Amino acid sequence: MKLIAKPNEGEYPSYAAAYIKLMPDDGQLLKHLRDNFKAVKDFVLSLPQQKLTYRHAEGNVRISSSIVREASYLRQPNVSHS
Repeated sequence: MKLIAKPNEGEYPSYAAAYIKLMPDDGQLLKHLRDNFKAVKDFVLSLPQQKLTYRHAEGNVRISSSIVREASYLRQPNVSHS
């Protein structure tokens, strides 16, 4: 797999710093992204339908709505996410 180093400070928006710091500095960015995607996907697929559409209180977001919103957000390449 192609090695991609963790970005340096100043190469990403300041709001992402906390997440970048959690990433191992081993050049395996693509592997970590793939592994995390699989872990989240497996977790979501393990949930029963009723949990995906459940709201803890009126106005709270459902898990299914959060997933759709995040996917839409990530598909907008020319939008500033700050």
